[in-house]
Amino acid sequence: MRSEDWRYIRYADGSEERYDMVKDPKDFTNLASNPEYAAEKRRLRKHIPKIDRAHAPGSAKRVLPYENGVANWEGEDIDPNEAIPD
Repeated sequence: MRSEDWRYIRYADGSEERYDMVKDPKDFTNLASNPEYAAEKRRLRKHIPKIDRAHAPGSAKRVLPYENGVANWEGEDIDPNEAIPD
């Protein structure tokens, strides 16, 4: 999850990474365990989807949920014969 200033990653095993994209654009210092940034970490964490779903094939530019052989964009199924929206 990214905001303008922060990048937050939560892995399947529960481990976390959090980086200050302004002061540390190359991600050298993981701030996830620093209590000073706990509130910002909670703010970013609430935007992570609760359910992991596979991404639609061809959705390199956008993340599209793909279930039962059908890609979905903004609540609408995409016809399998149509191109993935840009």
